[in-house]
This record gives sequence, C-alpha cells and structure tokens, in this order.
Amino acid sequence: MIIVFFILVLLNFADQSLLIPKYSLIQLEFGISETEVGLVTTITTLVSGAFMVFWGYYADKVARKYAMFFSSIIWSIFSFMTFFSINYMQLLIFRALTGIGLGCVLPIGFSIISDLISPEKRSITFALWGVALGFGGGVGYIVSTFSIEWRTPFLMISIPGFIFSFIFLFLKEPERARSEREFKDIKELHYSYRINRKGLRIVWTNKTNRWMIIQGIFGCIPWGVSQAWLPYYFSYKFSLTGISASVYAIIGAILGGLFMAGAAIGNFIFGYFGDKIHKRRIDGRVLLSTISVFGGVPLIAIAVMIPFNVVTKIPNSTDTLVIIQALINEFSNNLNLSIIFLLAFIGSIIAGGCGATWYAATADVNLPEHRGTVMGVSNTFDTIGRGLGPFFGGFLINYVFYMFKYPFRLDLNLTLLIGILFWIPCGFFWILALKTVKNDMNNVHEILEKRAKELKEKNMNSD
Repeated sequence: MIIVFFILVLLNFADQSLLIPKYSLIQLEFGISETEVGLVTTITTLVSGAFMVFWGYYADKVARKYAMFFSSIIWSIFSFMTFFSINYMQLLIFRALTGIGLGCVLPIGFSIISDLISPEKRSITFALWGVALGFGGGVGYIVSTFSIEWRTPFLMISIPGFIFSFIFLFLKEPERARSEREFKDIKELHYSYRINRKGLRIVWTNKTNRWMIIQGIFGCIPWGVSQAWLPYYFSYKFSLTGISASVYAIIGAILGGLFMAGAAIGNFIFGYFGDKIHKRRIDGRVLLSTISVFGGVPLIAIAVMIPFNVVTKIPNSTDTLVIIQALINEFSNNLNLSIIFLLAFIGSIIAGGCGATWYAATADVNLPEHRGTVMGVSNTFDTIGRGLGPFFGGFLINYVFYMFKYPFRLDLNLTLLIGILFWIPCGFFWILALKTVKNDMNNVHEILEKRAKELKEKNMNSD
C-alpha cells in the first residue's frame, strides 16, 4: 500500500507545480497580467485548502482508502481537463475544480503514517514524507520542461493519477492507533474511537494546535511567493539575452526547482535530529522548528536582493541537457549568481527543516482519531498562506512596486524580500507553542493510557 500511496502523493504534488514554470507562456497566450496568472495558482491552492478539512474529517470517520480514492479521482479528471483550456476563464475553473481533490493527500497521509510509525521515529519518517512531497513538486517542474508548451504535462500527470487511484482502492490500510506505545502489548486492538463534534472542539482548544495552526498562514506565504515568483525572476533575467520564451521558462523552472530541493534536504536533516532531540526533551521538535523558521530568513533575504546579469551566451535550445550545461557554464563565470544560489540554497535547507518536526509534533499532541481533521485544519491555514503567495506577489509587482519595474526589475527583488519576511511573525507563534507542547503531550498520553487499560480488561473478559 505504501508504494502506491507515495506514487499518488508524488503525482498530486507534481500536478500542483506544473503551471508555475509556464507562467510566462500562459501570459503570452491569454494576454494576462502577473496578478491574473498568479490568481490561478492562488485559487487552486485555496480550494485545495478549504477541502482539506472535509477530507481529513471524512478520513477520521471512515476507511481512509475510500477518501483517498474519491479525492484522487477528482483531481485526476480535472487535471486532465486542464489540457483542453482554450481561454483564461476555462483554465481558472478547471484548476479550481482540480483543487477539490488535491486537498486529500496531506490530512489522509498524515493519519496513515502516524499509525504506521512509532512516536520515536516520526520526525525522520515525516522527513521522508516531506522529501516525497518536495520531490513531487520537483517532478512537476521537471515534467513541465518536457514540452515547449504548457498543456501536455497535465496529461502526463493526470492519466497515471487516474490509474493509481483505482489500484489504491483494493489495498489494505494500516490499523488505526497501532503505532502508539500505550497499545504495543495489545494484540487485538480494535481501536473503535472516531471523531465527533466534541472532538472538533478539542482540536481548537488544544493550545499547541492553535499556535501551530496559526503559524502556518505566516510560514507558508514565503513559500508561496518564492515558488511562484522566483522562477519568474530567473526567467526574466535570462530573457534579456534574447532567447525564446520556451527556453527561459525552462531555465526558471530548473533554478526554482533547485531552490525547492534545498527545502527537501533541510526537511530530512531536521527530521533526523528531531527524533534524536525528542528522546532528551519532549519539546525538542518544536524547539527545532522555531530555530528553522528564524534561521533561514537572513540568508534568503540577502540572496534575493543581490543584483545579477547573465554574462555568458545561452543557446536558444529547448533541450534540457543543453540548458543545464549552459547553466553550469553561467555559474562558473558569474560570481553574483553563484553567491545568490549558494545563500538561497542554504537558507532553503534551514527554513525547510520545519516541516518534518511540525508533522511529528502535531501527531504528538493529538489523539489518533483526531489527526486527519487536525492536519486538514492545519493545512487549510497553510494553504491560505501558500495560496495567497502567488497572488500577493503579483499584486506587489503590479500595484505596489511598479515604479521599480524598469530598467532593473527591482519590483521582483522587493516582492521576494517582502514574502520572505513573513517568517518572522511565524517564528513568534512557534515560541508560544514551545510553552504549551509539554502539557498537551502529557494529556494525550494520559487518555491513551486509560484507553489501553480499558481495552486490556475488555480482551481479558472476552477470553
């Protein structure tokens, strides 16, 4: 089941990244502004976030594989329909409908993984999960380079998504709550607890949940801005060399994908140390998340404000290998670009480290039957931030920093900088979570201990 599940996760996140590297081509075809093209990604992401609560709650009530099946079928169908968009409005509608299904993966996946992996190993496991998510986004960037136009990549992702959705339906999912240490001695678990209306209230009254949910808005705006407008920024810089739109769109996708790859690496590193420190102090995962959020800001902020111009000749070829070779040559001859990439990449590693420890800490402070819903609510707030990023960036470019647009396009640098600074208020909510996490973890432990005792007595009586 896990292999098929991770393939669906990869395809889901790849779909979400297909459009961004082709922003410039879509603008040329439909005659739209940066704000309008950014709105497509924003609407898709916000719809996805809104439905995460539904999919998470549904997964806490019924078998999770059914929730995963229906949601994956939805996004596969409308991703397929995106190929046939002939105008801007059709593109906007099809991507919004795709978002309904895209919201399934995070809450359902979080619930499944929490039941498969013991608390002591959750950070590193969620790091691998984060790598899979980041890899999926990277695959989307890469697949987008396989075609000189923007439509075909949607067929390449949606058709396999449809196929693997049906395969997943016939697989067996893990037993709920099986990984909890309180139940390790119970052979026949039969964990029958499910979320109810009281459980919904508990999700929000849990103080650590509250702070970790709110931080997601501020913490995801920088990723939304960077994911949308960093490739656009690089595309613009390379367009000044006179190469075609298809070529500089591919270059933007490659450089943007490398930046996001840094976040995936950081996720793994912090996930590994998250489990180590968790054995010494139960609030260690939240502490690492706080360090991660604050630590990436200065490096990335400096990187996006360093000016650069392309200094070597870039071949007007859409062959990805030719473009990669040209980029290597450019890096070796362009000190400013090399410094920008080094700072941004290291900053992305540090800032990206928050993901794995956040997932594990969320599992630590919530009951098994609440986790899908909690992750749905959390990711709804995350997607508000991530979804606002592309539109917010486009708004800043068109209406706030427009006076800096020419001749150097400082509007792009300033937009990226403003986006990055949202990590600062995000970090303050992590500090608040650091003060409450111990108490909330102890509450969960006490409830599970009580349930384990009841189940043992029930099993003894049945014997």
